[in-house]
Amino acid sequence: MRHISELEDILRTQLDWDKRKLNCAVQVIIAMVVARTVCLSSLAKQLSGASQLSSRYRRIQRLLHEWPESTDWIGPWLLSWFYRACELVSLTMDRTNWKFGKTNINFLVVGVTYKRMAIPIMWSLLPKRGNSNCNERISLLNRVLKYINKERIKNLLCDREFVGHLWFDWLLKHGIPFKIRIKDNYIVLTKGGKETTVEALFYNLPRGKKMALEGKRKITSSRVGVYLSASRLESGELMVVASDSPDETAIEAYCERWEIETLFENLKSRGFDLEATHIVDPKRLSALMTLVSIAACWCYRVGEWLIDEGHLIKVKKHGRPSVSLFRHGLDKIGDVMCKLNPWKAIKPLVKVWGLLVPPKLVQQQLVL
Repeated sequence: MRHISELEDILRTQLDWDKRKLNCAVQVIIAMVVARTVCLSSLAKQLSGASQLSSRYRRIQRLLHEWPESTDWIGPWLLSWFYRACELVSLTMDRTNWKFGKTNINFLVVGVTYKRMAIPIMWSLLPKRGNSNCNERISLLNRVLKYINKERIKNLLCDREFVGHLWFDWLLKHGIPFKIRIKDNYIVLTKGGKETTVEALFYNLPRGKKMALEGKRKITSSRVGVYLSASRLESGELMVVASDSPDETAIEAYCERWEIETLFENLKSRGFDLEATHIVDPKRLSALMTLVSIAACWCYRVGEWLIDEGHLIKVKKHGRPSVSLFRHGLDKIGDVMCKLNPWKAIKPLVKVWGLLVPPKLVQQQLVL
């Protein structure tokens, strides 16, 4: 099929694989979009060929088993689908985890915010359940910094899990700007040097209002000071964000962090049902994450292309779009691939890949 060979040619620019492996990788990506699952038995049914279903199933297993040890270039390549090499980006870090049997599957992911969905660019599997530690976060960010110069980073956005004096110290020492939410019961020092809680600093902040404190406040567990901004939600909950520098828009910037949650939803329940996998081997899981990330970004780019071509998303009476850009593209690709002769209809969707910067060139351009 012509569309498969076209996509093979794009992946061949970086993956030094034979035609058999490249063909399987492309077919698996397409199968994920059509079947909307990562379940291998369901994907095997979508693969073309005259071989038995069991043979196609083993073919996918071999692909995941023989996946290269390091494909860190793929994340920055996906980033080039959405941003030029000179553009500033906001990173967001979070975890997505689930359990299969007695095995805990725990991905620590770094994404780049983009129009309500984060673009996955790097991830690691934590060999445990629960929160990441400082060393695990630093290790993952160092991998990111091999491809994205820190001067490109506008902000690193993290939730309350990603705190601690060692973590803050490392970010400040390496000049990585951040907006990280902290708990409102943290102990900080006032300008007079007295200890108080973060909540007490903003006790008179009304609901629906925001406030940024002047000057740095030292969190007692840290050796350095940070700038604090807060917003009182309509529920009465206080949202406090620690920043590396004074910023009146710290709260608005931090709210972009939610885009990585949207990414996880698209990879899981709203898109490819990532939790349906029975794979527990770390290497194969990482390979699966790579394939599903390419599929998700393809759907998102197709959704954007459809908008540019005039295929607008219907807006419901409450003012919200009926589907997301991701779902817009997912539905289109799935519909086209179900046709008997899909090449004419899918050709422009393949061009979404074909117009991209080749991965080898991305590696040269991304580090400015």
